[in-house]
Amino acid sequence: MASKIKEPSPLVESVLVLDSYLSEIVRLGDKIQTMDLKSDFDFEQAQKLLSRFTECGQGVSDGVLKLSQNLTEARAKAEKAAEVIAEKAAILEARHNLHQQKMQDFGLLGQKVAALTLSLNDLKRPEGSTLTDEDRSILKTRLADFDTQLEPLIQEAKDLRTSAQESRIKSLEQSTESLVQKLTTVRKQLETFRA
Repeated sequence: MASKIKEPSPLVESVLVLDSYLSEIVRLGDKIQTMDLKSDFDFEQAQKLLSRFTECGQGVSDGVLKLSQNLTEARAKAEKAAEVIAEKAAILEARHNLHQQKMQDFGLLGQKVAALTLSLNDLKRPEGSTLTDEDRSILKTRLADFDTQLEPLIQEAKDLRTSAQESRIKSLEQSTESLVQKLTTVRKQLETFRA
């Protein structure tokens, strides 16, 4: 497994070392258990194996301590990373909420403009019809009302465009700029209509 990991972390290294000692303890235990201990050679071999078993036991003890230290360090790093991510997530959420709010504002503005445009369509007269003095008076009043409603909408669109620029919401900035231009064009058309 160690050969598959090019640059193992200290945590992985400590696990691999600990695993190696544990495997060696099991191997030594099995070997010692099966020894007959009938000759001096067997006793010498058993003594060497017991000595190695003791070394591995110390290795396990040291390995557990090292693993614990590495786990503590890894947890501290993970907690620090989680704090950074939480801060970034809060920033992203605030940005998302701001974007959503601005888009809702744009949607409401669009609804107001649509309603005003529909009321403008009511001013159209059938082709070939002539305006009476009363029709002209009503038309003049309606155009003044329309103009009174149009100016705040243009200002609201400009304010929303400025806010989008400050918030760096490019798509909203472009959409509101287009709306400002359309409303300005409608205002100019009304001026020519009055003349």
